[in-house]
Amino acid sequence: MRRRQLPQKAFPPGVRRSADLLLLREPESGYGRAHNIALRASQGRARYNLVMNTDITYSPDVVTRLIDFMDANPQAGLASPKVLYPDGSLQHVCRLLPTPANLFLRRFLPRSTWTQRADALYELRRWDHECVANIPYFQGSFMMLRTPLCNRVGGFDERFFLYGEDIDLTRRIHEIAETLYVPDVRITHQYRRFSNRSLLGTWYGIQNNCRYFNKWGWFFDATGSGSIARCSARSRRIRDDA
Repeated sequence: MRRRQLPQKAFPPGVRRSADLLLLREPESGYGRAHNIALRASQGRARYNLVMNTDITYSPDVVTRLIDFMDANPQAGLASPKVLYPDGSLQHVCRLLPTPANLFLRRFLPRSTWTQRADALYELRRWDHECVANIPYFQGSFMMLRTPLCNRVGGFDERFFLYGEDIDLTRRIHEIAETLYVPDVRITHQYRRFSNRSLLGTWYGIQNNCRYFNKWGWFFDATGSGSIARCSARSRRIRDDA
């Protein structure tokens, strides 16, 4: 590891250059472990950490607007914006906690009627996504995390090399703080699904889905059931009020 200054143009839109930047070179460390290094290094130095995929585009004010939202909502441990496909259509990143059927149907029978019906509930497709809501699971392409709270829950579980770590982290934060969807802030996600394009990606997906359910329960998940019920009730209230 080494530390050196970078020019402002090397930073993403809306992010100001800091006094120094820690450059980490740890090949094959895994998505969660790499972010944990940043989380630990920023403890006491940064109020927030941004977890972001590489296939994201956004306007310069997105980061500052999410920071302002988190400052105004101290009960929030995580905030996620509205995510759009490049054609402007909605990407359903607000989700309930998954069941084994959700994840395995989506992977092996993505076009089946069963999958479409399950996804309508799992991805809250009947909700208009126009109100702030406390969501138990965000697909983790773009998440603003409150650094002290995230470190308090232990950060990412490093047993998840790739895939599944966003479900696990979001639900652990959701147990002690609000995890809020912010529809007024918008980004674009290309959504390059490595897991669907290669055998290795498929293997990582299956392996980490199994890790997730081994940890939280395959058939009996009392915490998950409660969160799902609360989120379902909240989404129904939002639809009724719209």
